[in-house]
Amino acid sequence: MAEQRDGQERTERATPRRLEEARRQGHVARSRELTTTALLLAVGSAVVFAGDGLGRGLAATMHRLFSLPARDLLGDPSLPDLLREAMMASLVDLMPLLLLALILAVLVPMAVGGWVWSGETLSLKWERLDPIAGLRRMFGLRGFTELLKSLAKLALISVVLASLLWRSVDELMLLERMEARPGLMQALHLIGRCFLILAAATLIIALIDVPWQMGSHARRLRMSTQEIREELRETEGKPEIRARIRSLQQESARRRILEEVAKADVIVTDPAHCAVALRYQPQQMAAPRVVAKGIEEGAARILAVAARHKVNTFSAPALARAIYHSTKIGAEVPAGLHLAVARVLAYVFRRKADPGRTDLRAPSDLPIPEELRREA
Repeated sequence: MAEQRDGQERTERATPRRLEEARRQGHVARSRELTTTALLLAVGSAVVFAGDGLGRGLAATMHRLFSLPARDLLGDPSLPDLLREAMMASLVDLMPLLLLALILAVLVPMAVGGWVWSGETLSLKWERLDPIAGLRRMFGLRGFTELLKSLAKLALISVVLASLLWRSVDELMLLERMEARPGLMQALHLIGRCFLILAAATLIIALIDVPWQMGSHARRLRMSTQEIREELRETEGKPEIRARIRSLQQESARRRILEEVAKADVIVTDPAHCAVALRYQPQQMAAPRVVAKGIEEGAARILAVAARHKVNTFSAPALARAIYHSTKIGAEVPAGLHLAVARVLAYVFRRKADPGRTDLRAPSDLPIPEELRREA
């Protein structure tokens, strides 16, 4: 049965907002088994393939510590100082290995849940101190699953480790008869091989655990239908607020369009129906473009702005309807209307260049293809 919250079944996948909120609180999918496998694999490989340098350093430190004359133990430097020096030297030898383990311990978990930095995980939450909730977690499905997983991991590692020790018993017995330096080298190689084989064993658990943790995380974040509706209302606001926002957006768009009308070269109109504003810049445009268009009240606003900014208007009902119905704002007029628009613009430009001319005749009978004609 699906999990419930407030009496409602949580059957819906978590929304992006819910996932982001969980990440902000530090709740992401994590797999400790993947980190364990990566550490065993990396440390084992480093010991096997680069253990000679580590072995030489440790052997030199051990040789220096265990071959001191008796008089030096009571002289200067004293035994505590020698031990401190030996520990520091060993730490320096082991530092590359420790740094590798530290880097992997930080980076490998990111492969499943990604990078998360949340201060909320460090804050004190009283519900974590609730013994009843703790018992529920301990004896719940998740706690039972973790227990089974731990037992399976313990059993698998125990079997693999016992098998390794049984197969390596002769090699282990041989170590006591070897000198310190070669014996230490051989012991490091044996430890590295054990780590690699254990990594192969824990990889089986990790391949099962990673999908399980991701699925378990997704199930814990599932939401009810009511929760999704409430989140939607919080995100988008009340219907009247959304309507007000849409109204403001539309008004802003209308203002931008009307601002373009002031830059137009001509307004082609069908006085009883529509108006379209055209602009043409030969150096920047391949063809004239529609910078604004409107019908009825929209057309009236365009004409009012045109009159205020002294933009030329040209009455050509068939051409205005053809442009209005075939061209979007910001687009070039269709090729079939190029000739008709060119005649209108030529007339407007000549009239603007020489307002006093009386012999200019407005073009009539403009060529408009049948497929672009629209009835009034």
